[in-house]
Amino acid sequence: MERIHIVGASRSGTTLMHELMTTCFNIDGATKEEVRLWRYGDFTHSICCTKCPGDEILAFPLIYFDKNLYFIYMLRDPRDVIASFHGRARDEYWTNLRAWRESAAIMRRLKGHRRFVSVRYEDLVARADAVQKMLQERLPFLELKLPFSEYHQHAAPSGAYATAMRGVRPISSGNVGAWRRHRPRLVAQMNLHGPLADELIEFGFESDRSWLADLAGVEPDPAPSRTPERYPRGKRFRKAVRRWLHVIVYMVRRWRPRRRAVA
Repeated sequence: MERIHIVGASRSGTTLMHELMTTCFNIDGATKEEVRLWRYGDFTHSICCTKCPGDEILAFPLIYFDKNLYFIYMLRDPRDVIASFHGRARDEYWTNLRAWRESAAIMRRLKGHRRFVSVRYEDLVARADAVQKMLQERLPFLELKLPFSEYHQHAAPSGAYATAMRGVRPISSGNVGAWRRHRPRLVAQMNLHGPLADELIEFGFESDRSWLADLAGVEPDPAPSRTPERYPRGKRFRKAVRRWLHVIVYMVRRWRPRRRAVA
């Protein structure tokens, strides 16, 4: 079984990508709800596609353990990420720069791996069919059913996914640059978590620092994020321990079917 797991920081387009993949490619193991990488144990399908933002933390070492495991990593301008609302909390910023940075650090480590495919959200919404062609080249076992640009005519997302995306609509770049309507939020986040200019240039979201002029004189908005701004040291340690427990659980579940097949 080929396993595709879609990851990235929250509010980076993982739900949209999952809907595109499961609607527009022939995938017999498409899940309807968010599934953690280590929880999915049905290995009877030829191709399955799951998604869970944050699971990129499990990509190393699992991508080296399982030769049939592929990751699609969604990368989005962090300024838009931290200014995004979730369908379940329309009046509360969902995530923050700390979470985005931790996710991006993992992407940097694995972006050269042939089974770790990075997709920029901005490219997806601007050139959906070109991104789909790239994915077919990187994941050659995929069989085309529909072009990404037509997905909204056929998609039927579950209630949770429809809520997260706030409904099904044609792919649009209308949310690119939404941070400009939330500049006080961006100023507060940079005051709390540090500057962004170098990272924006590194990932191609800006070519220089001229965008900082748009923040001159802006008063920060210290509104809290749904995601914690910082983790206490003890909680961070427990999170690391759970990560390795989840890695072990995945390895055991994936190894058992192989062992039965050999027997």
